[in-house]
Formats: sequence, C-alpha cells, structure tokens
Amino acid sequence: MVAFVLAAVAFTAGAAALTSAMGGMGLSRQNQQSAELLSEIIETARGGSYAGVANATDPTAFGADGRISSSGGSYWVDPDGAGAMPTEKIVHSSTGTIPLTRTVERNGTTYTVSTYVTEPAAADASYRRVSTIVTWVRDQETHRRQATTFITNTRRGLPLPRFTISGQQDATVNASASLALPFTVTNNGARDAWNVTAATSPATGWVLAFIVDTDGDGVRDAGETTSLTDTDGDGVPDTGLLETDEVMKLLAVVDVPATQAAGTVTVTITATSSSDPAYAHSITDTVTVASQVCAGCTLTTYFMRNSLTTSADSTLQAVMPLDPQPGAAATGVPNFDSDRDASPGRTLVPGATSLTEGDASKVAVWERQMASATHLNGVATVRLYVAMKDLDPTKTGVVRIGLFQRSGNSLTQLGAAETVPLQFGDGFALVTVPITLVDAQVGKNKYLQVRVIAPAAADDLWLGYGTSGLPAGVDLPVA
Repeated sequence: MVAFVLAAVAFTAGAAALTSAMGGMGLSRQNQQSAELLSEIIETARGGSYAGVANATDPTAFGADGRISSSGGSYWVDPDGAGAMPTEKIVHSSTGTIPLTRTVERNGTTYTVSTYVTEPAAADASYRRVSTIVTWVRDQETHRRQATTFITNTRRGLPLPRFTISGQQDATVNASASLALPFTVTNNGARDAWNVTAATSPATGWVLAFIVDTDGDGVRDAGETTSLTDTDGDGVPDTGLLETDEVMKLLAVVDVPATQAAGTVTVTITATSSSDPAYAHSITDTVTVASQVCAGCTLTTYFMRNSLTTSADSTLQAVMPLDPQPGAAATGVPNFDSDRDASPGRTLVPGATSLTEGDASKVAVWERQMASATHLNGVATVRLYVAMKDLDPTKTGVVRIGLFQRSGNSLTQLGAAETVPLQFGDGFALVTVPITLVDAQVGKNKYLQVRVIAPAAADDLWLGYGTSGLPAGVDLPVA
C-alpha cells in the first residue's frame, strides 16, 4: 500500500513539473511572438513615407486610451509608460498610417498592440519616436513587452543621386517680352542638392534666372522674387539641400531680347547632383518666338548720355541727351557712381507723383530732337541701371518710366508708363521696361523724351548710364 502511495505522489509531482515546464514553454513562445510583432510594426513604420509616420487622427480613441492625456489642444503620452520620461506630444493627422490600438491573433493568443508616434522635445519635426506596447493575458496575468525607435526624414539604402527634373513644354513668346518656364526638381533619394543651369540654342544673349515658384502654379507672380543662390560655393546657383521626397518648384525666367529673330529656340535646363556631378538630368523646352517687336519695323537705339563735361553734380541737369552712340570708358564721366568717386553722381530723389514732375532732383529726363516725323509702332524697350544710394542692398524702392513727345512746354505721353520694383545687389541693377506703342507719333523737330521718377524708395537712387559698362538707352520700333 505504501508503494502505491509513493508511486501516486511521484506521478503527481512529475505531472506538476511537466505542467510547469509546458507553461514556461508557452509563455516563452508568446514572448517570442510579441517580439516579432514589435519588430514588424517598427519595420513597417521605417519603410513608409515620413509624412505617414503619424497616428491616424481619432479623438474618440485618444480619449479612451488611459495612457493618453489632453492639454493645450494636443494629446500627450509617456513613451515608456513608467513615468520616468516626460510626456511627449502625439503626432497625428488624417493621413497618418500608424493605428493607435489594434488586436492581433497569433497561435491562439490575442495580443493588444498600442503604438504611439510622438515628437520628442527639441526634435523640431526633424525626427519622431515610435513607441509600441504589446500586452496579452495568460493564466489571468497580464504580460507586456515594448520597444521604441526613432525615425528621421531620410530613406536609407537609396542611391544618393536619385532625382527627377520635370516640366518639359512648348511655349510661345514675342521678342522683347518676359518668359517664365516652370519646372520641378524632386528628390527621390537621400538628402542632396542640385546645381541648376540652362543653355539656349540657337539664340544668344538669353540670360536666364531661376526663381522659386512659391505657390507652385507655374506662373511668375508679382511677389515671387526669390532667386536660387550658390549655397555650396561652387559658383553655380543650386536648390540647396532637399530632404527625401522634397519637391522644389521653380521658374526659369528670361527677358527675350528685342532683336531676337522669329523662329524656334530650345531651352535646355539641367539639374546636376552636388554630391555626385556624374548624375545629371535635363529637360528641353521648345520656345517659338512669334515675331519681332513689330512687323516691318526697324529697331533704332538711342543711348542715355550726360550733358556735363566736367565733374559736377549731375542732379543739376534738367535734361540730358539721347545719343546714337554708346558711352565711352568710365574715366572722367561724372554721371554715375559705380566707382564712388568725389562726384555725387546723378541721383534721383524719391517721392515724385507724376512723370511730368518739374523738379530736376525728382525726375531724370533724356531727350532727342527728331529730324523728321517718326512713326513708332510696336514694343519699345527702356534699359536703365539703378543702385541704392551708398550701394545699400537692404533698402527697396520702385521706379516709373515713360516715353513722351515734347513740343515746347507741352508733353504728350506715348504708350502706358510702367512701374518696376527694384531688386538691389551691391552694385547697379539693370532695369528693363517694355512699353507698347500703338501708332505713336513724334513730329518733325519735336523731342522724344525718356522720363524716370521714383514714386517710392527707402533712400535716394543712383542712376547709371553713359559708359561702356552701363549702356542705358531705349530701343525704338520705328515703323
């Protein structure tokens, strides 16, 4: 009888040990499955777009989660759930791809998976924390595993110079008009920058600038004046560093020369990787120049000159000449201040309200007496060089330019005047103003005038003209 009891005790003890071992194996398997779940969630977050690394916006779910608090219109959570870390703000959006809470069935066990996307203090949106907590119940006991990772706006494993340039198109423009060709640079790889260049064929004299298309509508708006600069010091304008998936919309802007013949011009715009110049992509726009500035006209150019022969204050000149000949060397010419010599130079005091202003300090006037009646029909182009007093690029202003006929003391305006905002550098800026003339007439022995005022400016303006380096003047479409 004792032997049977001992056998029963031994059997019971063995069964208990086996049950304990089996329970340990089951918990170990569940731990392993929870770890696999954590790994899957983290890898899924890393593999998506950075914009998608956010919780889906769901105020009801946020309010039902006991780990989440609400303050200042935002939701907050302790990433480790232990109170040792400060709470962090939850990143959420309608396009967020990370569900807040879900259940997953694995081998008969139900796991509750809670994932929180937060922005750590001082992260400044450049990286996010993804914290995942997995819980499950076994033998009436709740078990828990968790993991956290940081995700930045980069895509590892992508070739560095991976990008596209798009926007190839056909365009039509008249000579002497301004043209804006939209294009887009998209970074599909790791962080990089791109040099941007352009070439035209067969046209010459086309000077293209690259302007940021702020609203991305493919049209240059009045306030869009930000040009690409050389951020890496290699002498070529570039996009600056673009993050993964970042898109930059740009405009290639050019003032088509008035002398451009009718026909087709190709404009090739190239983006070259700064990190590896061997990688470059281009688009080629086809531009049709519809006509010259006028049908059957002759472009006649008169240059703005100075009437003084000695160094003196050019503001004393009420009227200066328009001359068929351009200016000579700068030496001894007292009408401009590019060399900042002792002569004050021709300044323009701001505040004039009309181009017919009589104050010589507020209006600059050049004129030429026409030996015969002159018929003007088409687009006249006025070119003037302007700088802020003391070459101060931080100040702004506008100029207004118009063409007139003078007969005695009577002025007749020819075409609509144009007001131009100024962008100053550390020298003289070229201002090019097209003025449309429709069957305008300057009578025999009457005077053609170019008149310039500064309706508004932060300081006096310096006008540059009359030299080989500053060939200011007017191109006239003489019919």
